[in-house]
Amino acid sequence: MTTPLLKKTSQKKQGFTIVELLIVIVVIAILAAITIVAYNGISQRAKQSAAASAATSAAKKALTYATVNSEQFPVDLPTAGVNNDANTVYEYSYDNTAKTYCITATFQQVSYYVSNSNPNPTAGLCVGHIGGSINGWSEILVTASFGGVSQSNACGRYNGALYCWGNNSYGQLGNGNTTSSSVPVAVTTSGALSGKTITAIAGGTGTMCAVASGQAYCWGKGAAGKLGNGGTADSSVPVAVDTSGVLAGKTVTAISVGYTNVCAVASGAVYCWGGQNNGGLGNNSAVDSSIPVAVDTSGVLAGKTVTAVGTSAGGSCAVANSAAYCWGNYWRGEGSSSNGPLVPVAVSVSGVLAGQAVSKLAGGVGSSGTSNTCALAVGAVYCWGEGTSGALGNSLTTNSAVPVAVTTSGVLSGKTITKISGGQAFYCAIASGGGAYCWGDGGYGKLGNGGSGTSSAPVAVTSGAVAGRTITDISAGSRVACAIADAQAYCVGYGSGGMLGNGGTSDSANYVQVTNP
Repeated sequence: MTTPLLKKTSQKKQGFTIVELLIVIVVIAILAAITIVAYNGISQRAKQSAAASAATSAAKKALTYATVNSEQFPVDLPTAGVNNDANTVYEYSYDNTAKTYCITATFQQVSYYVSNSNPNPTAGLCVGHIGGSINGWSEILVTASFGGVSQSNACGRYNGALYCWGNNSYGQLGNGNTTSSSVPVAVTTSGALSGKTITAIAGGTGTMCAVASGQAYCWGKGAAGKLGNGGTADSSVPVAVDTSGVLAGKTVTAISVGYTNVCAVASGAVYCWGGQNNGGLGNNSAVDSSIPVAVDTSGVLAGKTVTAVGTSAGGSCAVANSAAYCWGNYWRGEGSSSNGPLVPVAVSVSGVLAGQAVSKLAGGVGSSGTSNTCALAVGAVYCWGEGTSGALGNSLTTNSAVPVAVTTSGVLSGKTITKISGGQAFYCAIASGGGAYCWGDGGYGKLGNGGSGTSSAPVAVTSGAVAGRTITDISAGSRVACAIADAQAYCVGYGSGGMLGNGGTSDSANYVQVTNP
């Protein structure tokens, strides 16, 4: 009998062996690493592309602005439409003597630069730049409170968001209450500013305003219709300026806040609202308006394109076709010091402004309460109005009904001015190379030179925490000046109400650092 062969039955394996499992883990890890490397590469290339594009765009906008406004390069980048935000930071330097410029754009820690000698975006930084930081201050403003120092405050943009500090009796800090703060507090963005990108800020006498996404928003003191929203009540949060009338369909690009009124540039024209103050609205009327009205264009502004605006204690001024025009009471630069006409008049060009292309304006208030104004023209500054305390910067303390040149034989020798700011009886400016200079009333050390005396000619800002730093922005207020250097904010002067933003209320004759949010 033959015994049948037994058939082997195979059994199916269950699961992985340890070796196989390790192989799978290694393969997954390798694939994950490849994916991460690929993603990082794509992400890095995206950052590089964004930074390169930002640098190129910034240079084009600045050069276009300079050409249209007959300026030498450089120009103030925010004015030219190039603004810091939460993602991209710009640094720029220039030399008008050598006709050179360089702009660095930093996007998420990746930097590219463009210059006149190297117009193609190149990885790295311009010589002398430190690299943009997405965590820092990009703009600062101190209000010149013509109605009393207790109505003044300061604001700035930090990491793309807006913060304010100081006095808050009218809700001008914009954070929903009327409690003063000695450190920066965030302006409310859950309402009218929700989803908006702020491109400019302005303020004066208890009222703050901002340009965001092409429209105007204000908060704080609403007397005489200063908030432009159709009412006269104060608001501790931003409200939208009315766009149902003359601003319908217009794009706001610049704004300035004075004693009782506010004026804005929109689509090449100027519009004002608030208190007339003897003609401050410029619309040939003596009646206040709680909504924007168009400044008269039947006279000297006929056919002209407005590019800048500046308000003061007694009136308003605008730049149109590279010339200055003013309206309202006191000093208008046309040779008169009386209460002014209700429509714009041309600032005199028979003297120092002859042949000069004006690009920017800054308004202030004199020691006795009347106004003064300074104009930036081709890198130099010219002022008119009340000259008490040396506010006109021409080495004198007398008033002038027509423009006079700010002294350039001292610290400003060979310098090109790029920005001016007016306060209470003093002015400050930024010059080529990152230096800052101030003149006028130096009480509380606000000129920034370590002293507290008056200077009728510019002095260099060198005191305290800003010493040796490159200053990129500066603002003159009532008894305080604030500046930005290396993306940090600093203030000097009167500390009451928390105006220095450093957590205290003591005065300081030397610049101290503002507390970061």
